[in-house]
Amino acid sequence: MEAAHDAAAVEVTKSANCAKLSPLLDLGLGGAGPLTCSANDLAACLRANAMALADMDATLPNLAFSTAQVLETMSDRIRSLAAQNAAAPEV
Repeated sequence: MEAAHDAAAVEVTKSANCAKLSPLLDLGLGGAGPLTCSANDLAACLRANAMALADMDATLPNLAFSTAQVLETMSDRIRSLAAQNAAAPEV
């Protein structure tokens, strides 16, 4: 009886964890294929879901926030460089 209860508790935990991972998996993070969103969308999703991941791995919130900052900074820098190096508009 106790083993069945433990197995049921494990399944409930797994289901809850899958729900927490779902927003990230939906964007392609953790999958074998390419990401399906922009860097800014991924950064926003990481920030929005970071604390929920702590129950599964205590290091994930810090990693998520750090990664989000790097993604946004890189995107901003590339956008700035592209603007600086764009062809001058014809007059």
